[in-house]
Amino acid sequence: MGFSDRRYSQGGPGGDGNDWGRRLLAYLNKAFPIGTYADIRVQVHITFFFVLLFRLVRDGDLMWTLRWSVLLFFSVLLHEFGHALSCRAVGGTANHILMWPLGGLAMVSPPHRAKAHFITIACGPLVNVVIAGVCYLILLVVSGSDMAVGLNPLNIWQGDYHGGVVGLIEDLFYINYFLLLFNLALLFYPFDGGRLVQAVLWMKIGYARSMKVATVVGMAGAVGVVFYGLAVGEPWLLLIALFGFVVCYKQWKMLKYGGPQYDTGVQYDTGANYDPVLHAEHKPGWFSRMHKRRMEGKQLKEQRRREQEEAEIDRILAKVHREGLASLSEREKKLLQNATRRQKRQ
Repeated sequence: MGFSDRRYSQGGPGGDGNDWGRRLLAYLNKAFPIGTYADIRVQVHITFFFVLLFRLVRDGDLMWTLRWSVLLFFSVLLHEFGHALSCRAVGGTANHILMWPLGGLAMVSPPHRAKAHFITIACGPLVNVVIAGVCYLILLVVSGSDMAVGLNPLNIWQGDYHGGVVGLIEDLFYINYFLLLFNLALLFYPFDGGRLVQAVLWMKIGYARSMKVATVVGMAGAVGVVFYGLAVGEPWLLLIALFGFVVCYKQWKMLKYGGPQYDTGVQYDTGANYDPVLHAEHKPGWFSRMHKRRMEGKQLKEQRRREQEEAEIDRILAKVHREGLASLSEREKKLLQNATRRQKRQ
């Protein structure tokens, strides 16, 4: 039996420790399930907790930050369920929602029809309209005034703030009103406003042409958000813009190089839907080619190392068979012990 047939030759967590980078990346990509609702699995990405901890430390007011974070989390989650359930209503599939620091990611696959996509996209912000509307009516009854909260889109925080349950309802209104304005104000792909525009263009000029227009406008819009984020000193907007630009660029490349002229079936959301390029066939860029050559070189080097180790272990085992364990040098004993230890960790 050769060394490669033995379990301790197969790397993984019990390997020689050179894969610590992959283990770290895998750890940072973890997501924790928080339940399944309406047959839709909901997970929270590990980075969400890191960002929440950072905000708690930065803001200083523990209860206020927790209160807003919880209300924002559930408002975004309901927004995502709006996308998912409406997708099912038009004949599509939706079975997974991931919450992460930039919002939510709704994995949905509506039928490849402009109207089906329009409904799927529109029902996310519609959830925020319903929540904000109900909160506004409650506050209107409580306050007896039509100015219970601020409705000015340029300054939505202008209303008088109250404590207790009324203050909680006010917070819920402001959060959902802000989510609605944010998602619809960014009238470029891949955010909800841009996706709605793209769906309307789809009805007029076809899917491929509408996507080309949407992605070019989306990249330009992302650059504009970068400048605005720098002007107001808001790093969160910079991350949103970077996300949008990458999504648009990938989709544009897929269309340019003759990729599939239809949605891949997986859409992400920040409150916005996004079709990642899963199977685009195009000429890789310089960086991709360099990275591929580097990875191939590392794989070849690792293969040669394993072959040499296999030959050495086989030689040691043959020596043990002929002369017994006492005949091994300290180096040979150490090599054999390390191989045995890796086997036990599997």
